[in-house]
Amino acid sequence: MARLPSAESELLFERVCASGARPAPRAHAQAVDWLAVAQLAERENLLGVLWPALASEQDVIPGEVAGLMRKQALVSEFRMVALEANLGRVVRLFNDHDIPVMLMKGAALAATRYGSFARRPMGDLDLLVRDGQVRQAWELLRGAGWLPERDGMDAFYDEHQHLCPLIGPGGGHMVVELHRCLLYPRGPFLLAEADVWAAASRVDIHGRPAWVPSPEHLALHFCIHFAWSHQMRFGLGRTVRDLGVLSPVIDWDRLAELARASRAESCCYWTLRLAATLGGVPVPSEVLASLAPRSPRWLGAALQRIVTAHIGQEYRHHID
Repeated sequence: MARLPSAESELLFERVCASGARPAPRAHAQAVDWLAVAQLAERENLLGVLWPALASEQDVIPGEVAGLMRKQALVSEFRMVALEANLGRVVRLFNDHDIPVMLMKGAALAATRYGSFARRPMGDLDLLVRDGQVRQAWELLRGAGWLPERDGMDAFYDEHQHLCPLIGPGGGHMVVELHRCLLYPRGPFLLAEADVWAAASRVDIHGRPAWVPSPEHLALHFCIHFAWSHQMRFGLGRTVRDLGVLSPVIDWDRLAELARASRAESCCYWTLRLAATLGGVPVPSEVLASLAPRSPRWLGAALQRIVTAHIGQEYRHHID
């Protein structure tokens, strides 16, 4: 495994992001800054799954930090139970008005691969509704008591991939983003929404039907979201973990075809390369080679070191 520039980020990857069996505790586990570990996990929205994974290290974590991590893990679990309940109400509302809805990103994986929302914490719900019905869906939520997160930004969201986020009733700052398309429509990528819907699979949410993208469309979206939307500055832990849990059902050749057709080769290459190197995600070498930029191998290795160091710097900047 390639080393991130801190024992704290390395430990986070080992405990919750690595594919396959969890590694045995490393010698550095007692020397890390545990407050920094907690802050990194919180930034990546992974504290709720990190704390249970630290069973063998909990006796060396300072009491105050351990108490904070335990409390935040419980808060995360509670929020995810509430978020799943909200999702059930949203899906039922849309079903009652004949509006198909597709789960995106974390919600899609929580419902299909992780087994629970607690195992895949997220900050909000990203849902996809066909463009011709997304405004109706948004107004239905408004009528059910959901409130706009921001006022006076209608013109901005008219050209965005999702409408203004809505905050659910009842407190807890539960947020839904209703997407009209998977990717930013004015970005450099090409992806037909009709193809996303055609390849989607049905999933039951509290007894009501919803849809999830194909594994390949999910992986493509994760790669573009991390490398382009987030500019590889944050979200690496979540992305590696998600690609790892999704990897057994990905058709890698199909993913490479989608990457080329959507002009996302570079985004997919760097994200998949980091996922393979840092998290052990079993990306076939021939797939990486087919997506690789036209540059010498030594240059690719040097760029990976630079990217990894940059990510570590971003982590440390967040802590400082």
